[in-house]
Amino acid sequence: MEFNALIQSISGSLFKNVTTLISHVAIKMGLAFCLLLSSNVFAIQCNNMGETPSETFDILENSSQYKEFWNARLYLEYRDDPKIDNGYARLHYVNVTVCTLSGTRVNYKDLPTADSRPGNIKIDSTLLTGSHSSYIIQYRYSYTIGALDQWDKMWEKTFTQSAIKRVNVYKNQNPSVELSTSTISVNLGETAEVTVTAKDNEGKLDGDLTLTVPSDWEVSRQPCASTTEFKHECLYKITPPNKASSLGTKDFMAKVLDKMNLPASKSGTITVSETNKVPEFTQAKISKTTIGIDQSVTLTAKAKDSNVDPAKRLNGIKWCYSESDSTAQCKEIVKSTPKGEKCYVSDDLSTASCEYTKTFTNSGVYTLWAVASDPHSTVKSDKKTLTVDAPPVVTFTTSGRFSLGSKVNFTATAVDDNLKYLKLCYVKEGQGKTTCPNEIKLCDPNASQQTVCEEKNFLLDPDDFEITQYDFYALASDGINPAVHQSSIENIIGSYTVSVPDVTASSNVPGVMANVSGTYHKLNADNIAISSIVLYVNDVQQQIITDVNSSTVFAFDYALPSITQPIFEFKLIDSEGVAVWSQPFTYTVDLTHPPIVAPIVSHNAGSTNTDGRIALTATPVGNATQYEWYKYQTCPTNEQEGNSLGSTLNPSHTVIKNYEDNGQYCYCAQAKNSNGPGPIGFGNACAQVTLEVPDYVPGLTRFSPNLSLSQNSSYQLEWLNTNKGARSFKVERQLGHADTSQAWQTLYVGANTQLLISTITVPNVSVAGLEAGDVSYRVTACNSDNVCEAGQIITVNHQVPYLHEAEFVEAASSANFEVNQAEIIFEGLGLQGIDTANIQLRNTGETVTLAVYQQAGDGHSRYRLRPTPRVIKGLDNGGLRLQVSTLIGSATIEFNTQGSSDRANIDLINKR
Repeated sequence: MEFNALIQSISGSLFKNVTTLISHVAIKMGLAFCLLLSSNVFAIQCNNMGETPSETFDILENSSQYKEFWNARLYLEYRDDPKIDNGYARLHYVNVTVCTLSGTRVNYKDLPTADSRPGNIKIDSTLLTGSHSSYIIQYRYSYTIGALDQWDKMWEKTFTQSAIKRVNVYKNQNPSVELSTSTISVNLGETAEVTVTAKDNEGKLDGDLTLTVPSDWEVSRQPCASTTEFKHECLYKITPPNKASSLGTKDFMAKVLDKMNLPASKSGTITVSETNKVPEFTQAKISKTTIGIDQSVTLTAKAKDSNVDPAKRLNGIKWCYSESDSTAQCKEIVKSTPKGEKCYVSDDLSTASCEYTKTFTNSGVYTLWAVASDPHSTVKSDKKTLTVDAPPVVTFTTSGRFSLGSKVNFTATAVDDNLKYLKLCYVKEGQGKTTCPNEIKLCDPNASQQTVCEEKNFLLDPDDFEITQYDFYALASDGINPAVHQSSIENIIGSYTVSVPDVTASSNVPGVMANVSGTYHKLNADNIAISSIVLYVNDVQQQIITDVNSSTVFAFDYALPSITQPIFEFKLIDSEGVAVWSQPFTYTVDLTHPPIVAPIVSHNAGSTNTDGRIALTATPVGNATQYEWYKYQTCPTNEQEGNSLGSTLNPSHTVIKNYEDNGQYCYCAQAKNSNGPGPIGFGNACAQVTLEVPDYVPGLTRFSPNLSLSQNSSYQLEWLNTNKGARSFKVERQLGHADTSQAWQTLYVGANTQLLISTITVPNVSVAGLEAGDVSYRVTACNSDNVCEAGQIITVNHQVPYLHEAEFVEAASSANFEVNQAEIIFEGLGLQGIDTANIQLRNTGETVTLAVYQQAGDGHSRYRLRPTPRVIKGLDNGGLRLQVSTLIGSATIEFNTQGSSDRANIDLINKR
C-alpha cells in the first residue's frame, strides 16, 4: 500500500492527539526497521483533566471489572497482521493515572508494552487505592508504525494518545424499602393505596422499583413524588378482582434493585373483605288480585344475591300474608327447603325462587309479600293486596196471583260491591238453577253496594206457561265466585185467557177514533164469571166494560193518542178478583200531521166569574205540542182568530182580571205541533164568561201627620188613602172630644179625584169658623159598591189667646256704640199668627196699634213690638194695657216700668 496515503488516512481518521512525528530513514528492502524512541517522556501528573470523559461507569468497592480504553486495532494490524507487507509497529509506553475529580493524583501505573491486549485495563481497588468515591482514569499510550512505499522508501509515524473515563466507586451496601403501611384492609371491588419509599445513601437508585401482588390483581403506580438517586417515593393503587379468591389476607412485596443490582424489599399484608349486600327481588307477583272463596292464587317470587362471599349469600325465601295492611307480622304460607322443587335456594346461594299456589277459604282483604334472607339481613318485597270476595247475598220475593194471564211481581236484592249482574229467571220445578235458560229481566249492578231488581206486572202468558209448578229465582254473580240463586216455587193455575188487542182506525192520525176489540177464552168448566174487562194504553187505564158474559167478543172506541207507538193491553178481571192480562199490542200513530180537531175549552167556575181568576181548560188533542189561546167579546160562530193570549205547552191557561175588566168574554183554543196548527175552536168549543169582580176595599184613611193639633187661625184638614177602592170621602166634625153617642156634622163629601189623575194629590177641606175649645174630626172612604170603611179620628184644640207676662226694655248703647231701641216684650199662649197688638195709655182712651215681630229663639210664646215715644211716656205716667186678638178671642195684660201689674185704677179696653 502507498505509505503516504496510509499516513494521511491514519492521521485523518483513526488517531488523535498526535504529538511527535519521528523522522524516518529509508532502509533497503530486507533490512529491519529501527524505531527510535523519543526523548520526551510523559510527566507523571494529572493533566488534560478538563476533557469530558468518554464514559462514566460504576463499580463496587472490593470488586473489579475490565474496561477498554484503547482498541489498538491499527497498532495490532501492523504488528500482527501478515497481510500487511513490509510494515511494522512498536509500542513505546502505556500508563494509567488515577485522579480525583478535583485533580489530585491518587495513583499512577505503567503497564507492560508486551500485553496482547494493551487497551484493556482491570479496574479494581488496587488501582483505585481502595476508597469509594468518584475518579478520573487517564490512559496514555505511544506507538510508532512504519512501512515501505512503492518506491521502496521507508516511511514511519509515531502516535501519542490518551483516553479518559470516569468511575464511581460505591460501597457494597444495599438500599432500603419502607411502606406507608404494612397492613391494608379493603372492601372487595374497592382500591387500596400504599406508598413505597426506597432509599440509598450512596445514590445508586435508578428507578427499578416494583410492587408484587397476586397475579390476577390490578396494580398501578401513580406519578412518583420523588425519583432521585437517593430516594424514590411512589404511590401504588391495588385493586383486587371481584371474586371469592380475592377474599382473605394476601401478601404483597415492594422490591428495589439499585444500579449495582443490590436488592432491597419490604413485605406487607392486604386483607380483603366484603360489605354485605342485602338480597334483591327480581320478581314478586301474584297471579290475581281478586279471587273467590275456595279459589287459588299463584305466588311467584325470585331473588338474587350479588355478594361474592358465599357466607353472605342467600339462605332462604318464603311467602307471608296478613289480614291487615301491615307486613309487621308474617303468617307463613310456604318457605324454601333443601332440594325443594317450588321453593328453593340455588346451590351457589346466589339466587332463590319460590312459586306456590295458595287457596283462601275466608273472604277478606289480605296483604301478601315475599321475604328473602341471608345470614346477616332480611328483605321484603313490595306488598301485594289480594281481595278474597264473598259471593253475593241474594234475597228473592214474589207477589200476586200465579194464574195464567195474570201479572205478578218479582223483587230481588243482591248485596255485593263487585256485582256483575242480577237476573230474574224461571224454570219448571226440578230443573237446575245454576244458569238462566228463561230470563225474565237482567239488572245492571247499582253503584251502591245493594242492587235491587224488580219486575212489576210480569204477564204469565199462556203461550209461555202451563198449569204446573215453576221455580222462579234470582241469579246473581260477581264474576269471581259461582253464581248464587234464591228461588220460590209457585203453582200456576188458570180460568180465562184474553186475546191480544186488535186496533183498527180510518186513519192513524192522533185524535181519530179507533176500534179496539178482543176475545176471551174460558179454560175450565167452573162457574167463575167475568167481572169486567179494562182497556190500558201505556199502562194507564182508559176505559172499562162490564157486560161481557153474554159474548166472548168485546170492543172499545178510543181516540188515538199523540204517542208514536202506544201499547194496548186488555185486563180481564173475574168474579173472584183474579186479573188476567193479554199480551201487549203496539200500534203506530202518525205524528207528522197537524192536529185535526179543535180543543174544547171550559171555565172552572161556569159562565160567571167573580174572583178575577179565569182558569181555562181544553180537552187534550192528539199529537199537539202546544195550545194557542184566543179572546173574543162574544163566542164566534165560525173559525176565526181573536185576540191572542199566547200559547202553553199544556191544555190549560189562566187569565187574571180585576174590577175594571168586568164584562163579557169568550175564550177559544187551537192545537199546534211542529207540522202546523189545527183548527181554531168556535161555538160550543169555546167558553163564554161573564166577569163580575167586586170593587176593591176602600181601605183605611188617615189625616195628614203634618197637621198641628193646636190651632188659633183658619187651617186645612188633609187626609191620605192610596187604595184603589177609595172612590169617595166624607169628613165630619163634632165639638169636644169624639163621642159616638152624639151626632156628627158633615163637613165635606166628594169623589176621590186623585184616582183620575196621574200625579198624587192630597184631598183637603178648609176650616175657617173656629169655636173655642176642642173639635173632633173623622174621615170615611167608600168604594163604588157603597162599601165604606171608617178612617182616623183626630181632635184639634182651638186655643184662646192668653198673656201672662209683659215688660219694657229701655234703649241702650252697646260696646260698639250701636243703639238698641226700646222694646216691649210679652209672652203668652195661643198667640201664633198675630201680627199687631193694641196699647192703651193710662187713664186715657188713647189706643195705639203697633206691629208685632219675633227674633231668633223666641219660639211660639214670645213676641216683641217697638213703642212710640208717646207709649213710652204713658208707661212712665202710670202704665200701659197690652191687648192681642185672634179669630178665637183676645187677651190683655197691664204693666208699668216695674213689670206686669193688675192695678184696679187702670182703665180697661173693651173686648171685641
